Amino acid sequence: MQRGMRAWAAVGGWGAVCWRGVLLALVLALGLAGGPAAADTAQPVFRFFNIDTGTHFYTTSVSDRDTVLRLWPQFLYEGPKFYASITSAPDTVPVFRFYDTSTSTHFYTSSTSERDQVLATKPTFLYEGPVYYVPTGDGTDREPLYRFYNTRTNAYFYADGDTNRDIVLANWPWFQLQGVAYYIYTSPNPASATKPSGVVTTLSLLAAGTPDEVMLSATATPSAGYITRIDFMMDGAVVGSTTKSPYWILFDIPSPGTHTFKAVGYDSVGASGASAVVSYAPGGTASSN
Repeated sequence: MQRGMRAWAAVGGWGAVCWRGVLLALVLALGLAGGPAAADTAQPVFRFFNIDTGTHFYTTSVSDRDTVLRLWPQFLYEGPKFYASITSAPDTVPVFRFYDTSTSTHFYTSSTSERDQVLATKPTFLYEGPVYYVPTGDGTDREPLYRFYNTRTNAYFYADGDTNRDIVLANWPWFQLQGVAYYIYTSPNPASATKPSGVVTTLSLLAAGTPDEVMLSATATPSAGYITRIDFMMDGAVVGSTTKSPYWILFDIPSPGTHTFKAVGYDSVGASGASAVVSYAPGGTASSN
């Protein structure tokens, strides 16, 4: 961070950055979704320091990172600085990103009320949407990301952790500390981001019209998001699936004897969960194992 701030001081503050900044915002907006990434770990957040504006740009998108490296030499690449989820998960909140056309800088917040206030009162702030997901508070493998307001440029500056916060406070008195912008993961495998808690799934089995026909029905509660699919299984093999509630199928048991059944639910954040196993023989009574 100090290297970037020294570079900012060396160029003497604001440059002729407006047209380049608008073009950058348009280029990045085209690739805002970024590339695919594993859903069960936090992803690195890449940081750039813009020597023209003295501010940071953050992205989890490899394509965004490579575009900036290729096209914008005024952005000093500082590498991955912390971690965030790319999809909603339990104990996370979205980070909303704005591009301020009046300063050619970005603004970040995890507060929905602050997002709405900016949308209502700051017409120069272009809303770029949620860009990644961060923990709801402090804890193991987490730390605060502090936000400062630069009274000389009307832009915002971010410092990760208490040590960097104190460096800014000690050296740049025109930076006003506004508090914690949001919390960040310091590890790619924090406890709350390794995998979402499982989907809670229950299975019911009822005899249907013939001795060999059963109705398999399930209920499911997502870990986050919504249920996307229920698979029904007999003896470890999928015999039917449904994506619409209520979740049920009719199934003809193909052979005599006792069989085992279960349901597996999947949700929109990549979590899954299996029901308890139910044993059943045609003409008999279902029992849970």
